[in-house]
Amino acid sequence: MDLQAEELLEQGTQRHPLFASGFVILGKAKLKLKKLDEAEIALKKALELSKQNILAHQFLGDVFLAQKKPFEALKAYKM
Repeated sequence: MDLQAEELLEQGTQRHPLFASGFVILGKAKLKLKKLDEAEIALKKALELSKQNILAHQFLGDVFLAQKKPFEALKAYKM
């Protein structure tokens, strides 16, 4: 992922703020760019919109691991 893709995803989520999958992909992009706090925000937004979104839980677990939060990561993975 590069910064241009990140910008496009940001614009997409602004235009479609109720599209959970857009926030999941944005969170994944932020994770790959090591923008962990922003990734966490995007993925939590995805989960607000779609509580059972498996990918959002998985990527959020990855974010928590990268942030050295193993308890939160385990909780996210268990979902």
